[in-house]
Amino acid sequence: MAAQEIDVGMDQWRCAKGNTVLSTGGLLTCIRVAIVGEYPTGYDGYDRFLVHISESPPGKAAAADLYNAVVNAMNDHDFEITEATLVVPDPRSEDDEAFTGWVYETIDYFNQLADGEIEVEAHDTNEYWELGINSEKEIFYGAE
Repeated sequence: MAAQEIDVGMDQWRCAKGNTVLSTGGLLTCIRVAIVGEYPTGYDGYDRFLVHISESPPGKAAAADLYNAVVNAMNDHDFEITEATLVVPDPRSEDDEAFTGWVYETIDYFNQLADGEIEVEAHDTNEYWELGINSEKEIFYGAE
């Protein structure tokens, strides 16, 4: 059976489990976060989370919603993060101090969630990138 594919739009987040792929594309100056994990207790809950964040208030709200969903899974069902990846615009490719600050703040924010075990991949803001999680809970990213 083919995997169900869910596209995560800008300022949205989604979670999934089972035979489901989460992906987002068209990434220039947005930040994307992919988190996968497992439930040692055997709980059958969402085990992958993806968010596409812009610098806008709705983007920041989507980031907080995903963060809280992961924290709730950890607190309620002992969810353990096994891999976390942030794909960020390279702050060195922009001269905007506020933008640069937002990128670093977002990295720090999600680093706390993953106990500092997060992979950060920076790309030039002139390149379109994609980020996703396949049905085997493997995180993939790169230029489109």
